[in-house]
Amino acid sequence: ASRHRSMVHNWLMIIGPQSSEQIAAGVGLDSLQVMKRISDLRSDGVVIDSGERRLTRTGRKAAVWKLKQASK
Repeated sequence: ASRHRSMVHNWLMIIGPQSSEQIAAGVGLDSLQVMKRISDLRSDGVVIDSGERRLTRTGRKAAVWKLKQASK
């Protein structure tokens, strides 16, 4: 789980805001694995919902996740 969490976190850091489906395709995990790690990262206050929605390959609107900005 921690390895997958790091993969998701690093992907968002490098690529920027993405849907779970996009993250899964990019890091080579399935969507369920990514959703679990997004949930963990949200609980820890590391990832937030950007408010943007993107269509999935099935036409559903999906949340776009992004890293929470560090306070300055």
